[in-house]
Amino acid sequence: MCALTQVKEGQSCRIKSLSGDKRFISRVTSVGLTLGCVVEMIQNKGKYPLLVYTRDSTVAGADKIIVLDNGELVQQGTHDELMLHDGLYRKLFTIQQESLA
Repeated sequence: MCALTQVKEGQSCRIKSLSGDKRFISRVTSVGLTLGCVVEMIQNKGKYPLLVYTRDSTVAGADKIIVLDNGELVQQGTHDELMLHDGLYRKLFTIQQESLA
């Protein structure tokens, strides 16, 4: 087991434990990040890791999805609209689906 700060960019990992103060744990679990969830590390700069975690039903049901790449807006639309294009959203969504299979 390792800390998120030790996960390399592009790697996926499964959450084995959560630690922090009550406020942090409350915020993290309120968005559905719980033990056993799979996350993908997008960027890892020291103690500020940026990771991707989504519950398919949460993202797919959103009225509007905004996709950022290196801080720049690259796509936006509904799940169905974004899946029609060969873009970053479809790539990440497909990778996630394959990792769950």
